[in-house]
Amino acid sequence: MSLTKSAQIISIISMVIMVLSFQMKRNKNLFAMQIVASIGFAVSYFMLGSPIGAMFNIGGMLRSMFFSVPKLKNNYWVLFILELYFIVVTFFTYGGLMSFFLLIAQLVSTFFMWKDNGRLIRISLVCYVSPAWLINNIIVGSIGGILCETFNIVSILVSFARYGLDGFEK
Repeated sequence: MSLTKSAQIISIISMVIMVLSFQMKRNKNLFAMQIVASIGFAVSYFMLGSPIGAMFNIGGMLRSMFFSVPKLKNNYWVLFILELYFIVVTFFTYGGLMSFFLLIAQLVSTFFMWKDNGRLIRISLVCYVSPAWLINNIIVGSIGGILCETFNIVSILVSFARYGLDGFEK
């Protein structure tokens, strides 16, 4: 099996896990599923030759790990370290203008996850984060990534229909 084919299979499995994460009513469960999905996406981006996508997904995994620990999730130092990580990754793996769009996506999503507000997390994802990653995935050629962001947007909209805009942990 070719490296690209293996990367696509890993990205599709990761996509399934990520999409299901948005159906979790509790942020703790959302973060746990996103840790697993982020690991898979990091591997697939490395295999597809996208170091910035891989490194941002490693950062996403760390973010989910930190934010799932009650003592760490409201710590300003954790927010600072994560935001700094994304900035440094962008500097060292710069891949053109798309790198900055992904940087903004990671900074925005990290801030709202740090705020631990399910509504704001989902709104930021559907309005900016997922569209930015969707464009990147089209450029990189990640089939699972393209499907993931498309399904993420739909899944988040379904969660709004199920729980309303205010039916999440705040």
